[in-house]
Amino acid sequence: MSYYKSIIRGLLCVVLCIGSLQGRSWDEIKESGILKVGMRDLSSLAYDSTNKTYPGFLYEMAYAFAKSNDLKIELVIMDSFSAYWTYDGEVLTQTNRIEVPQIYDTIDLAAEAFTITPQRQRLIHMSPYIDNMEFFWQ
Repeated sequence: MSYYKSIIRGLLCVVLCIGSLQGRSWDEIKESGILKVGMRDLSSLAYDSTNKTYPGFLYEMAYAFAKSNDLKIELVIMDSFSAYWTYDGEVLTQTNRIEVPQIYDTIDLAAEAFTITPQRQRLIHMSPYIDNMEFFWQ
Protein backbone atom coordinates (compact mmCIF):
# COMPACT_ATOMS: atom_id res chain seq x y z
CA MET A 1 0.00 0.00 0.00
CA SER A 2 2.82 2.45 0.76
CA TYR A 3 4.12 1.81 -2.79
CA TYR A 4 0.91 3.25 -4.27
CA LYS A 5 0.92 6.18 -1.84
CA SER A 6 4.44 7.11 -2.95
CA ILE A 7 3.34 6.95 -6.60
CA ILE A 8 0.37 9.17 -5.82
CA ARG A 9 2.64 11.64 -4.00
CA GLY A 10 4.85 11.76 -7.10
CA LEU A 11 1.87 12.54 -9.31
CA LEU A 12 0.71 15.20 -6.86
CA CYS A 13 4.04 16.96 -7.22
CA VAL A 14 3.65 16.98 -11.00
CA VAL A 15 0.14 18.41 -10.75
CA LEU A 16 1.14 21.16 -8.37
CA CYS A 17 4.31 22.14 -10.17
CA ILE A 18 2.90 22.15 -13.69
CA GLY A 19 -0.17 24.03 -12.47
CA SER A 20 2.00 26.68 -10.89
CA LEU A 21 4.04 27.17 -14.07
CA GLN A 22 1.14 27.65 -16.45
CA GLY A 23 -2.42 26.48 -16.66
CA ARG A 24 -4.73 25.81 -13.73
CA SER A 25 -3.79 25.98 -10.07
CA TRP A 26 -4.52 23.10 -7.68
CA ASP A 27 -7.43 25.14 -6.23
CA GLU A 28 -8.88 25.61 -9.73
CA ILE A 29 -8.53 21.89 -10.45
CA LYS A 30 -10.23 20.94 -7.15
CA GLU A 31 -13.01 23.48 -7.71
CA SER A 32 -13.71 22.13 -11.21
CA GLY A 33 -13.80 18.52 -9.98
CA ILE A 34 -11.89 17.41 -13.11
CA LEU A 35 -8.24 16.49 -13.56
CA LYS A 36 -7.14 16.87 -17.19
CA VAL A 37 -4.48 14.29 -18.01
CA GLY A 38 -2.43 14.11 -21.18
CA MET A 39 -1.32 10.70 -22.41
CA ARG A 40 -0.83 8.77 -25.60
CA ASP A 41 -3.13 5.88 -26.56
CA LEU A 42 -0.45 3.45 -27.56
CA SER A 43 0.33 0.67 -25.10
CA SER A 44 -0.41 -1.11 -21.86
CA LEU A 45 2.27 1.01 -20.18
CA ALA A 46 0.53 4.32 -20.87
CA TYR A 47 -3.04 3.81 -22.05
CA ASP A 48 -4.76 1.29 -24.30
CA SER A 49 -8.33 2.37 -25.09
CA THR A 50 -9.09 -1.04 -26.62
CA ASN A 51 -8.49 -2.87 -23.34
CA LYS A 52 -11.29 -2.14 -20.86
CA THR A 53 -9.99 -4.62 -18.25
CA TYR A 54 -6.38 -3.35 -18.16
CA PRO A 55 -6.38 0.15 -19.69
CA GLY A 56 -2.74 0.84 -18.86
CA PHE A 57 -0.41 1.39 -15.92
CA LEU A 58 -0.05 5.16 -16.24
CA TYR A 59 -3.78 5.58 -16.82
CA GLU A 60 -4.50 3.59 -13.66
CA MET A 61 -2.06 5.73 -11.67
CA ALA A 62 -3.63 8.97 -12.90
CA TYR A 63 -7.11 7.56 -12.25
CA ALA A 64 -6.16 6.50 -8.70
CA PHE A 65 -4.68 9.95 -8.02
CA ALA A 66 -7.81 11.69 -9.30
CA LYS A 67 -10.10 9.39 -7.31
CA SER A 68 -8.09 9.87 -4.10
CA ASN A 69 -8.63 13.62 -4.49
CA ASP A 70 -12.36 13.33 -5.32
CA LEU A 71 -11.75 14.31 -8.95
CA LYS A 72 -12.99 12.87 -12.22
CA ILE A 73 -10.39 12.24 -14.88
CA GLU A 74 -10.57 13.78 -18.34
CA LEU A 75 -8.12 12.30 -20.82
CA VAL A 76 -6.51 14.44 -23.47
CA ILE A 77 -5.12 11.97 -25.98
CA MET A 78 -1.84 13.18 -27.41
CA ASP A 79 -1.17 12.54 -31.09
CA SER A 80 2.59 12.66 -30.73
CA PHE A 81 5.33 12.69 -28.13
CA SER A 82 6.66 16.00 -29.45
CA ALA A 83 3.39 17.77 -28.50
CA TYR A 84 4.65 17.76 -24.90
CA TRP A 85 7.65 19.86 -25.94
CA THR A 86 6.24 22.19 -28.63
CA TYR A 87 5.55 25.93 -28.58
CA ASP A 88 4.23 27.71 -31.70
CA GLY A 89 5.19 24.68 -33.80
CA GLU A 90 8.80 24.65 -32.58
CA VAL A 91 10.15 21.69 -30.56
CA LEU A 92 11.68 23.47 -27.57
CA THR A 93 13.99 20.65 -26.53
CA GLN A 94 15.91 21.29 -29.76
CA THR A 95 16.33 25.05 -29.19
CA ASN A 96 17.62 27.42 -26.55
CA ARG A 97 14.14 28.92 -26.00
CA ILE A 98 12.72 28.43 -22.52
CA GLU A 99 8.92 28.45 -22.75
CA VAL A 100 6.35 26.20 -21.16
CA PRO A 101 5.03 24.04 -24.02
CA GLN A 102 1.52 25.08 -25.07
CA ILE A 103 -0.14 21.76 -24.25
CA TYR A 104 0.16 22.64 -20.56
CA ASP A 105 -2.54 25.27 -21.10
CA THR A 106 -4.84 22.31 -21.87
CA ILE A 107 -3.72 19.60 -19.45
CA ASP A 108 -3.00 19.61 -15.73
CA LEU A 109 -0.42 16.83 -15.91
CA ALA A 110 1.14 14.41 -18.34
CA ALA A 111 0.99 10.75 -17.36
CA GLU A 112 3.83 9.50 -19.51
CA ALA A 113 7.06 7.56 -19.29
CA PHE A 114 9.43 10.46 -19.92
CA THR A 115 13.15 10.10 -19.68
CA ILE A 116 14.26 13.06 -17.58
CA THR A 117 16.76 15.16 -19.50
CA PRO A 118 18.20 18.61 -18.76
CA GLN A 119 16.47 19.99 -21.89
CA ARG A 120 13.07 18.77 -20.68
CA GLN A 121 13.64 19.83 -17.07
CA ARG A 122 14.23 23.43 -18.08
CA LEU A 123 10.73 23.51 -19.62
CA ILE A 124 8.55 21.71 -17.06
CA HIS A 125 8.78 20.13 -13.63
CA MET A 126 9.32 16.39 -13.98
CA SER A 127 8.68 14.20 -10.97
CA PRO A 128 10.26 10.73 -11.12
CA TYR A 129 7.99 8.06 -9.68
CA ILE A 130 9.71 4.84 -10.74
CA ASP A 131 13.40 4.11 -11.07
CA ASN A 132 14.06 3.15 -14.66
CA MET A 133 17.03 1.45 -16.16
CA GLU A 134 17.47 0.78 -19.85
CA PHE A 135 19.72 -1.92 -21.21
CA PHE A 136 20.93 -2.39 -24.76
CA TRP A 137 23.07 -5.25 -25.95
CA GLN A 138 23.90 -7.09 -29.13
